[in-house]
Amino acid sequence: MELREITEKDIETQVEFLFKALWQSDDEERYDINVMQDVYAAKYYENWNTGKEDIGYFLVENNQIIGMVQSRIKRSSTLRYAELPEVVIAISDNHHGKGYGKKLMKFIISKTKMRGVRLGVHPKNVIAQKLYKKLGFECYQITDDGFQQLVFLKK
Repeated sequence: MELREITEKDIETQVEFLFKALWQSDDEERYDINVMQDVYAAKYYENWNTGKEDIGYFLVENNQIIGMVQSRIKRSSTLRYAELPEVVIAISDNHHGKGYGKKLMKFIISKTKMRGVRLGVHPKNVIAQKLYKKLGFECYQITDDGFQQLVFLKK
């Protein structure tokens, strides 16, 4: 297992993993990949590596990309902690439950030069919520659509 930095040449694969990160519960209508062309979604990958805090890595196993983690300072739907980079993480379905998510989150937290990171999590994604809580993330707001907004502040 190795980590490979995301470059501007990786946009297609980056978008695929960002799409995976749009976790949906089984009772929700499925998104189409074209949702990633939305102006809001594009803020996660447009002009990658031009921001001072654009940090992103692919998790590679046997020459196959099986996961991704990135952080980027971007506009936030919440005012509190808006200055912190937002983290996005995704692991291929057949690699869930192997501890990769935990390793990638610890890695991205260690890489940022900021005082912490933030992220939003789907209200029904209980597995992710447990992981983030175990890592020390705290909920600072719940949006109107029920998404928990979490922050990890370095000590």
